[in-house]
Amino acid sequence: MIFTKEEIDYIQANFAIQDDTDLNDLYDKLCDKTVESLDENDNPTSETFLAERIVDKLYGFEGDIWADLFKS
Repeated sequence: MIFTKEEIDYIQANFAIQDDTDLNDLYDKLCDKTVESLDENDNPTSETFLAERIVDKLYGFEGDIWADLFKS
């Protein structure tokens, strides 16, 4: 698995995730979240950094759906 428990909890709390969730769609939504989570002065918040860390891990991952992340 490429994600920490904190990262999985964040994804599941902020996005409707099913085993067949398309990772490209999730990637796009996380990219949007990195912008939405900036503070009022456009400075990154802890949520911004968390979303960016997840985006970095998804980038280049060779699976297609959420369930692929948990295959050994």
